[in-house]
Amino acid sequence: MKWKKIKHLFAPNNEYPRMHSHAANPFVEILPNDKWLIYFTSRNKENQSHISALIISPKDNFKVETICPRPLVSPGELGLFDDSGTAMGFLLEIQNQKYLYYLGLNLKVTVPWINTIGLAISTSISNDDFPIFQKYSLVPLLDRSNEDPFSISYPSILYENGIYKMWYGSNLSWGKSEKDMKHVFKYAESLDGIHWKRTNQIVLNHIYKNEYALSKPYVLKDKNIY
Repeated sequence: MKWKKIKHLFAPNNEYPRMHSHAANPFVEILPNDKWLIYFTSRNKENQSHISALIISPKDNFKVETICPRPLVSPGELGLFDDSGTAMGFLLEIQNQKYLYYLGLNLKVTVPWINTIGLAISTSISNDDFPIFQKYSLVPLLDRSNEDPFSISYPSILYENGIYKMWYGSNLSWGKSEKDMKHVFKYAESLDGIHWKRTNQIVLNHIYKNEYALSKPYVLKDKNIY
């Protein structure tokens, strides 16, 4: 498969306080009117990340038509798992509801940060044509555990034969430097998209001497190949 670069699509320009910098972690939802709703992560001047969104028209040279005037998912209050930021992870439709799995960022002292996976759910669309999300819980959907004791990160999810399958990042160790994280991909399963059973199975590990982190999986299935 060959890829062709088309254009520079979007970069924040202080349109809103939460959009001082960054348009990271893009995730595309194709709308019924052939427009694309793109979720992404932006940051404010304090370097807190928020989940933002915009709508583009791919048939009109990928023109940006609308930028959501509000954050879809904001950082939590002081002391919560996502008080330092929320970052776009994965979007899934379950029983006519949009499930947005996001990264909750919590800055630390002995290590740079702790990441966990949160969930926000949308059941309606606002007058601005963007979904309204409510956080499922004040605590992470997937927190640290015996299988993942250090830090976990971005999920990728497939629904197959009645089972939700998740691939996600997990630290095998931690330290004062990012290079101490030994971040790999692991696997979990769920029957409802909320309660997850972890296997502690490493599905993709490091193979090169200087590798220390694999970033943000996205799994597709083509016939019998993942």
